[in-house]
Amino acid sequence: MHETQDRSSDTSAQSRSTATATSVPQRIITWLLVAFLAWSSLGVILTSTKPNVLQDAIGLEKFDYLSPLLDQNWGVFAPSINTSSTDLVVRIHYTDATGSGVSDWINTSEAERALQRNRPGATRLARLSSQLANDLRTAYRALDPEQQTAIRTGTGVDTSDANVRAYFTTETRTLRYATLVGSTIHSGANVDAVDLGLRICYSVPFEQRNTGADPTCDEPLSLGTKRPAKLPASQSQERFAEVYADLFQEER
Repeated sequence: MHETQDRSSDTSAQSRSTATATSVPQRIITWLLVAFLAWSSLGVILTSTKPNVLQDAIGLEKFDYLSPLLDQNWGVFAPSINTSSTDLVVRIHYTDATGSGVSDWINTSEAERALQRNRPGATRLARLSSQLANDLRTAYRALDPEQQTAIRTGTGVDTSDANVRAYFTTETRTLRYATLVGSTIHSGANVDAVDLGLRICYSVPFEQRNTGADPTCDEPLSLGTKRPAKLPASQSQERFAEVYADLFQEER
């Protein structure tokens, strides 16, 4: 009788020990998932609100991984149908073995649209230029005329304003992309500076869409000459060039 009780006690102890050993990894995984969801929820809230001190303290770039899930454009649907599109255009200042030069305006958004048409299996990077253009346009329009002038000339910029800081956050992301474009087009050359610009095109009015009319586009709005951005260690310039080099053949 006592032996039976001892065996039962031993079995129960072993079961509790096994359950405890098994539950430790599960608890770790559970807490990691909870922490990730809480962090992502904070990112959704911060990226959906107006510029504020908390955004500056944490840094919205830490939530870039959420961008593919959150970037949506409902303007295609009523009540406010989009009547214009914004393209990102860049002009590259470079130095190579033959000397210094400046490229023409390069429409990176149009190049990526060609990638979408010709490579249906392309990654979401085929939409990156258009996303950056829209973000940059929104951030620029949030500035008052005096701030816009300061941004374009690069003088007298007051970075204490939340809208100005939000603009520079977007500009930094855009400059990283533009620097990669410049390095891809002028392979082997040194990218000295980058001109950032926005080109706005307007949709053909509905009543003219069967007449062969073309969309009208403004001249590029130059946002000034900027120093090339320092690329993060995680960014592969070789991989970028592999995907995009053939899109810019005419610019070489």
